[in-house]
Amino acid sequence: MNQILQAFSEGMAHIFCLDAVDHILFLLVLCASYDYSMLKRIFWLVTAFTIGHAFTFVLSALGYTPSVRSWAEIMIPFTILITAIVNWYKPERQKDLIEKGKTLIYLLTISCGSIHGLAIGSMIRIKLDPGENFISQLIGFNLGVEVAQIAVVVLILATQRSLRGLLRIKLVHWKIGVSGIGFGAALLILLDTL
Repeated sequence: MNQILQAFSEGMAHIFCLDAVDHILFLLVLCASYDYSMLKRIFWLVTAFTIGHAFTFVLSALGYTPSVRSWAEIMIPFTILITAIVNWYKPERQKDLIEKGKTLIYLLTISCGSIHGLAIGSMIRIKLDPGENFISQLIGFNLGVEVAQIAVVVLILATQRSLRGLLRIKLVHWKIGVSGIGFGAALLILLDTL
């Protein structure tokens, strides 16, 4: 049980550490299209991200994927860039895209999570005890990631709601601005990675 709690703590630390700026940036850009009234939908998107993250993370941690960490590190900024571009797609019709394109948005989010999971899987394999509780530790780690991501999303949405209300910014304009900031930051991360 102690190993599971430690793995849960490692999962939370994975999101809250300084090296997770790209992860937080992805969540920020992902949340830019949503307001607090869409909390349930964004939670499901975060869970979709975690499912993709967990799938490739587990495969990588168990040694079933080749070591692709450097490739995955390069692809992570692209997940942010693509999410920002999707947010820019006909902003006035974004609500229709959210309603009609749910499957596409979930698949995109799962794919982004898969790329993030590949990047961390081989590194975490070293940190987790490969004993008989290895699978339990993997579950604990991924639950820690999910809980931390939900906490980050609640903070993002609450901050977003406060700032939009204070500055009287429409969601469509907020989304364009936040996506632009995320796009620029992702380009900087990409250039730094190369």
